[in-house]
Amino acid sequence: MKKLWERMGRNTSLKLIALFFALVTWSYVMMLEDPQRPRRLSNIPITVTGLETLAEKGLTVRGSIDKIFAAADVTVELRISETGYLNSENVHITADLSRIQRKGIYEVVLTASSSVGTVTDIRPSKLKIEIDGAMTRTVPVTYQFTGKLEDDLYAYTPELSLKKVQITGAKTDVEQVASAVCRIDLSKVKDSVNAAYTLVMVDSAGNELSADLFKLEEAAVTVNMEVVGRKEVPIENNAALCIANYGKLMERFEIVSFKIAPKTAVLIGDAQVLKDIRQAPIVPVEVKGREGEQVIAVTLDLPKNVAVPDGAEYMLTVELDVKNR
Repeated sequence: MKKLWERMGRNTSLKLIALFFALVTWSYVMMLEDPQRPRRLSNIPITVTGLETLAEKGLTVRGSIDKIFAAADVTVELRISETGYLNSENVHITADLSRIQRKGIYEVVLTASSSVGTVTDIRPSKLKIEIDGAMTRTVPVTYQFTGKLEDDLYAYTPELSLKKVQITGAKTDVEQVASAVCRIDLSKVKDSVNAAYTLVMVDSAGNELSADLFKLEEAAVTVNMEVVGRKEVPIENNAALCIANYGKLMERFEIVSFKIAPKTAVLIGDAQVLKDIRQAPIVPVEVKGREGEQVIAVTLDLPKNVAVPDGAEYMLTVELDVKNR
């Protein structure tokens, strides 16, 4: 073994020269032959043609064309000398839909070409699509609250820039749409809102439908929503302060029972004004001088820039009895 290594170590320079000439010879032969080699390119975008022809026939692809025909991989056979010139821009993949005549399920064959070399393989070579009738509808635009507003804030009813929106898509999908909804996350609201919100399609059960299924005339709606301060305080429950003719009434009657319902009121308005309010007084009311129970609607006596939510009601209930009967 030792002698073998000694022999291999001799004439090193000659061996290096021989190796050099072998490489030169190999390179020369390769240059003359310029053999072909396969090269794989991934994620080549697919160009869809024939969509206008489909539309003229009242047809459309069901689903997102961009997602269905996203990209494919190709194998290109090319000469070694061309390798440095091949890139994804040289290769074009096409899906032609112009020959489709009616609704149904189809397998669309992809075709590819390259300005450098020859395309020998496409993966996938076919894509399955569903063709449906095209449909355009106008649907109402509504809003939906999500999340919870902070306890010291109150939001008025939002005003939307759109009442209706036109949508287009496959008939099967468009017919499912009950409305276009903008979702307002109240947990993120800290002040009055004037912003654009994306519209989502929902069915009659409130389930969201994939945005990929539709094209919208307007993709968003502008929401204008006033947000003010909010505070809940007890309502004044002193009969002497709530009954305008209290003194005269007490000359002949005594109060058996007295209450205001509800006991508290939600006040809304300027946060700085609300900060100083500890109790909500009512506007004094006249009580009739007669025995028995009386129920009277009352209003709160509030400062400027403070109000109660729409629909809030307050009732004063008083029961009188004749004195010294």
